[in-house]
Amino acid sequence: MIKKKPYAHNIKAKLTIDGKEIKMLRQNRAFGNALEHGTMFVGFVANPDTMTATLKQMITADENGNYDHLLDFVIAKTGTNYFVPPQSFLDTLDD
Repeated sequence: MIKKKPYAHNIKAKLTIDGKEIKMLRQNRAFGNALEHGTMFVGFVANPDTMTATLKQMITADENGNYDHLLDFVIAKTGTNYFVPPQSFLDTLDD
């Protein structure tokens, strides 16, 4: 089995705290036309701190200078965060 480089995207995008992986549902979707195209990333997390920590880990170099080298080949055009309340909260709202 080939060992991944410490700057590989799938290594830098995986958030671990105290050796335990913090789970995130991730989806990438292609978009575009003949003039502009790319990939839209959607990540679902239970706590916004998870997304912030994951992005920081990808962008910021670690003590060995490793950052996500995928960033050498892509340009982020936009970004958005959405909050979706849990069903238990929605159930408490009046009609």
